[in-house]
Amino acid sequence: MTSASDLISIVIPTYDRPEILKENIALITEAVREENLLGFIKIYISDDSINSKSKNIVDEIKLSYPDIIYSKNSPSLGHDKNLFHSLNLPDSDYVWMLGDSIKLKKNSLSKVIKLLSNAEFDIVSLNGDTRNINIESGAYKNCIEVINNFGWHLTMTGATIYSKRAISHIANLTHKNHKNFPQFFLIFDYLSVKCSFYWINERLIGSTPKESYWLKSIFSIFIDDWTSTVLNLPATYDKETLDKVILEHSLHSEIFKPKVFLTLRMMNYYNINHYRSHKKQLVLHSGLNALTLFMIAVMNPFLLKIVHKIYKKFSTNNIFTLK
Repeated sequence: MTSASDLISIVIPTYDRPEILKENIALITEAVREENLLGFIKIYISDDSINSKSKNIVDEIKLSYPDIIYSKNSPSLGHDKNLFHSLNLPDSDYVWMLGDSIKLKKNSLSKVIKLLSNAEFDIVSLNGDTRNINIESGAYKNCIEVINNFGWHLTMTGATIYSKRAISHIANLTHKNHKNFPQFFLIFDYLSVKCSFYWINERLIGSTPKESYWLKSIFSIFIDDWTSTVLNLPATYDKETLDKVILEHSLHSEIFKPKVFLTLRMMNYYNINHYRSHKKQLVLHSGLNALTLFMIAVMNPFLLKIVHKIYKKFSTNNIFTLK
């Protein structure tokens, strides 16, 4: 067997979520043992937090799993630069970057190693539990096909494995074009130069439920920043294709469903000011009409919380819960 430690490593960029990190490292190391890969898979942690909580957890795990390498960013790099920094930590041929809440499914490592041991691809993407995708596994040599089929999905940290060649392309990127979506920009900027892509149509990853860092800024991130990132891609991708990809993320991820707006209003993360500043875009991204969006924006959050508690008491179907 070719040494998996030379073939592929795992990296996890993280910021101040030590308990979630601990849970998921435990699941990864368990998977490594179950798949008889102990001693072959190195795990790199790129910690951007300002405290030592994550370091303490990693130090504890190293006692039973020595192939874990901890890196502390001082000063903190921020979300985007930390993702790129983490990709550059290993020396292996491929790097699988997982979000700190991403779980590996059974035999996922073995399946990926089998693929990469028998063929070379610069970008490999795979399916996940929360993604409604059913496209046959296979190789792609046309970047327009890739972005049409998988563009919205490749915003997900954990859904992509990168070759050394793809990672080296980071040096060609400017850090102003891809706020909050650096991995997406890297993938499609690279594929516009050399399209070497493989899709694995198996749900090889899941995730730990959590309140995401982006929740308070959902509109600025998933409308403003997302739109800017996509439209800054090279001219290889035509405007019609890019406009389609922008809206597909909202459609397929269901990030702007009615229940999401109810949840955001209850938490006071959506109000009349958000409605006024993003009215046109919210109609496009949600598929809801302006009147519905307005009515939710002016609802009383306190009353919504009361309704939520009552509904939660008598129903297992929580209409307020984010997906």
